[in-house]
Amino acid sequence: ALWGDEIRQPQPRDHKYTRGHVVVVAGEMPGAARLAATAAARIGAGMVTLLAAPETLPLLSQMPAAVIVATLPKASGLGEW
Repeated sequence: ALWGDEIRQPQPRDHKYTRGHVVVVAGEMPGAARLAATAAARIGAGMVTLLAAPETLPLLSQMPAAVIVATLPKASGLGEW
């Protein structure tokens, strides 16, 4: 009710590039990042990318197909990504 007038409703001609790209960065314990990425996909983000360290990838293997999981070896690499 608070934001209903501010958020544009999906249109028939919309696609993933018109609905926004959400990038979630996971830390050492990626549970919150999993929840955030899943929620972004459920509420209609056009694209959702979850960036995580390689050692956390086994914990993220069951993400919904709508979420792209990519590796980010170091936090300093975020700017390059």
